[in-house]
Amino acid sequence: MTRSSRFLSALGAVLGVLAVAPVPTAFAHAGLDSSTPAANSVLEAGPTEIVLDFDETVEVALAQIELYDGSGTPLQVGRPRQGGDDTVVTAPLPTLGEGLYGVVWRTA
Repeated sequence: MTRSSRFLSALGAVLGVLAVAPVPTAFAHAGLDSSTPAANSVLEAGPTEIVLDFDETVEVALAQIELYDGSGTPLQVGRPRQGGDDTVVTAPLPTLGEGLYGVVWRTA
């Protein structure tokens, strides 16, 4: 076996190992652990704030929380702020009447 063929064989073996080696998963965003009000909850009275608790630290300055009524109309929500620790984000809500509401959130 020539020197160049040994090199190519070794290179092929290394590339083969790298091709099947596990790659660590990278997550771009924190996952939601819990929320208040909880998803799909039915409340007696409208909440005064939304509380989102994530599985890792979130940058509140980059967080967005949007609220929509049952017809899909966006409603004004207060600016997101830090909750009890660096994994919690809260936002004050306007007075809400009876109806369905949906929350959309984004974090970094």
